[in-house]
Amino acid sequence: MGDRDQISGGEKAIAPPASSEFEKYVLDQLQRGERRMNEMQAEMNENTKLTKQTHSDTAAIVTAFQAASGAFKVLEFVGKVAKPLLWILGGMFALGYLWSEFRIRFHI
Repeated sequence: MGDRDQISGGEKAIAPPASSEFEKYVLDQLQRGERRMNEMQAEMNENTKLTKQTHSDTAAIVTAFQAASGAFKVLEFVGKVAKPLLWILGGMFALGYLWSEFRIRFHI
């Protein structure tokens, strides 16, 4: 058994490395952590850029849908107003046609 290995509860545990090795180990871990953090930051920056681009692209689509919604509201109003007007105009044309036929048949 080496002087760095310890036995505890039947499991083999590794003792911390010697001072200079420990410093190298910590420095290596810090450098790895820094690389990982830099990679995550780069990915996060790219993600943020894409999110902003998606937001601006979607804003145009939302504006278009809102405009279309407004247009449909106007068309709905025109349809509501047009129905009674068409009934009235249809009735007037029917009465005019009947009057015309009445005048032709009875020579008035």
